[in-house]
Amino acid sequence: MIFAGALNRGAMPSRSHVHRERRSDRRLRRTGTRSTASAPAATTATTTAVTATPAAIVGSATPIGTPVAGAANSARFASVGRIFLDGNGAIFAAADSLSPVLQVGAYTANTDCTISVTITDSFATPASAALTPVQASVSFEGVLVQTGAEIDLVQTGTGGGAVLTLRKAKQFTGCTTDGFAGTFGLAAGGVATAAPVGTDAPVTTSSICSRDS
Repeated sequence: MIFAGALNRGAMPSRSHVHRERRSDRRLRRTGTRSTASAPAATTATTTAVTATPAAIVGSATPIGTPVAGAANSARFASVGRIFLDGNGAIFAAADSLSPVLQVGAYTANTDCTISVTITDSFATPASAALTPVQASVSFEGVLVQTGAEIDLVQTGTGGGAVLTLRKAKQFTGCTTDGFAGTFGLAAGGVATAAPVGTDAPVTTSSICSRDS
């Protein structure tokens, strides 16, 4: 009995040991409630679309290249020159008064005197365009007026806004100094290409001038 009793007392935990185990359990419970694993934050991939800006067309420095490139780029331009409509749907022009004539476009006439025109910068070359030439083409719609002496054209298709006026002239190489003799009306207008300075403003004027013979 004593032996067995001694065995029982040896197997029972002491009071201080029980307190230590309870404190350890409380610490484990507190630690367990605090050590919660957090899920990684979701990330969203974003992409930015990049739109390439088309390069401006560089036309030839000719009476045809200037308006064609200007119209194709929707840019300001001014040009004076000559073109020849052959009566069979083809348009011809020269780079200057000494250069050969090249085909620069085509046209289609309708019975109501309207006309569809396509003009191409056939004079664009690597020398004038700096790179491989881009021979720009522009389309126009118009009408024959002034008893066939004038064609008024308005740009159609891509771009838009350019206006061309074709007026019949003397035969190519048929003009000399005396052909300009006479009295002419003068009408002038200006386009502001920069901000006015001080009190400057666009000016228009009209008058009569006379050339001697």
